[in-house]
Amino acid sequence: IKPELTIAKLISEEVYNHIEDFWVSEIQQRENIDYESNWEFLSLKKIYELNTNDYFYLTEDILKPIGIELYGSDDFNKKYKRKMSTNVGNILSRNPIFKSRQINGKTQYRVDINDFIKLLEAKRYLMVSLS
Repeated sequence: IKPELTIAKLISEEVYNHIEDFWVSEIQQRENIDYESNWEFLSLKKIYELNTNDYFYLTEDILKPIGIELYGSDDFNKKYKRKMSTNVGNILSRNPIFKSRQINGKTQYRVDINDFIKLLEAKRYLMVSLS
């Protein structure tokens, strides 16, 4: 933020105020995450709690405990189960620190714990209580 604001200040006070207002609204939007129901956060929290460099199953090890936590049962609505599996699977698959493999039609993921901690720091999730 500081470099942009410095350049804006050199241009004019009006530009500076405009960019400052923009950044304030951006930061406020980023901080409005409902950590109690955000699937990405809860999934990364479960991975953090696993604290392993071994492979883990997305559905059994991550989503099932979240389903029990959010919906009171691991047999939560199939619509949400499929949607959650797809969304979280996409999040993990898009991130190069997660390695995946297929075993008997089920996807397993693995992540180096040190790389994972760096990811959590970048997303500012370590500032929120993970455990």
